[in-house]
Amino acid sequence: MPASFSNKKLIMNLQKGDEASFTQLYHLYEGQLYRYVLSIVKSPDLTDDVLQEVFIKIWEQRGLLNPERSFQTFLFTVAKNHVLNLMKRASLDDKIRSEIFLYAEKESVPVEESFDFRETESLINQAIANLPAQQKKIFELCKIKGLTYEETAKQLSITSGTVNTQMVKSLKAIREYLNMNGVLTTSFFLLFFLR
Repeated sequence: MPASFSNKKLIMNLQKGDEASFTQLYHLYEGQLYRYVLSIVKSPDLTDDVLQEVFIKIWEQRGLLNPERSFQTFLFTVAKNHVLNLMKRASLDDKIRSEIFLYAEKESVPVEESFDFRETESLINQAIANLPAQQKKIFELCKIKGLTYEETAKQLSITSGTVNTQMVKSLKAIREYLNMNGVLTTSFFLLFFLR
């Protein structure tokens, strides 16, 4: 069966919410996409995070996919745009961080008192605790213990595609929980992933 026909069928199934098709597409493109993103960001951890975000976006917008168009081109465009946005945000975060420190120095207010992140960290922990058992275990192994998807998959006797799918769902659930509690997801990433 030609690859384009196979991809078309996978995309049509993905549009209907078929997780197996999503996992197959992930396996088909993860290696190429990983190398592409890594060549830009130069960080394996950041590359893993970008891949998660890209595949979250693919899953969330699966109804908008066009089976007649190249999925690979679409996927790489989404990844490139995500990396560019990440770079813009990082630049903006540096500017904001500098302004916060300047303000704190000027006002003689310790930065720790200016921004109390303990409440946000507590909400993150609550969100993680609310995850289904397998998602929670996978999330803890990948993000708290720092295992790669492959290491997590081996430890739990599952595929790396399953690890990715569960991480996508976990991050989405955590984001939604934080948004419901009035926490911006950028705070979540600053607190949890960049420490």
